Amino acid sequence: MPYALPWTMRPAIAPTLLRVESSIGFRNDGVAAATLFTGGYAIVPTTLGVYARWGVTNSVLSTPNAPATHEIPTGAATNPLLMALFTPELTKGLRLSVFAAATIPIGTGGGNTPQPLTASSIATGIPTRSSMDNALFAVNYFTPIAGLGLAFLRWGFTFQVEATVLQLIRVRGEAHRSASDEFRTNFTVGASVGYWLHRYLTASAELHYQHWLSAPNLLATPNTHAGQASFEVGLRTNLPLSPTVLARPGLSFGMGISGAMADRDYKVLHLDVPFTF
Repeated sequence: MPYALPWTMRPAIAPTLLRVESSIGFRNDGVAAATLFTGGYAIVPTTLGVYARWGVTNSVLSTPNAPATHEIPTGAATNPLLMALFTPELTKGLRLSVFAAATIPIGTGGGNTPQPLTASSIATGIPTRSSMDNALFAVNYFTPIAGLGLAFLRWGFTFQVEATVLQLIRVRGEAHRSASDEFRTNFTVGASVGYWLHRYLTASAELHYQHWLSAPNLLATPNTHAGQASFEVGLRTNLPLSPTVLARPGLSFGMGISGAMADRDYKVLHLDVPFTF
């Protein structure tokens, strides 16, 4: 059944998968990139899979006590994420998506005295990924995650929605401003529509919204928003490499509608290269 794979949202079909994706955010005070690596195995093909995700950030930021033209490139490593995806077909063309995950809080840029540029670099991953993968970049927090979604696949169209709750639990960095709350609760929603223009080409667009349900100290920080809205649109090719291997590289463009992405005038190019088996 033709399925238009989304960009930043989760898949609604559980495949055996290798995926490399890089989001590059051009903003009014520098450039930031987040590269994520995902791999997993479908225990029950198309219905139940287990996966792991990890990534790195790279950014060019103006140094605080130097002229604005003096910029230093720096990088950081995200938390690893372990996840499971259950995607049964409820009826012809309609699939449920149940998602559960947790992070391992070992990313760089955490603790009470992180290296400042590393901490700044890891923080840029949040808006660069449209605030939809916050747990990867919350390196001071262990984060259990649960989500639900629905996808309708008929006539070459894919309509997909999802909602996710992230419960951040601080395990280190209590003396640092990035972990000022012992607990934080984050909520994300997304909607996607895609269409198979040709057997080798799909187009898709998605809307994202993230909201902090509880993060009192974070939200008391000046210029911090409770919510973040963004959109993303792009084209993806579908290239059979063998009877069982499909490459689906694609490129999308995204930008903020509100929140930090809009404040900093983020424009994001997202290069996504997944292989399904």
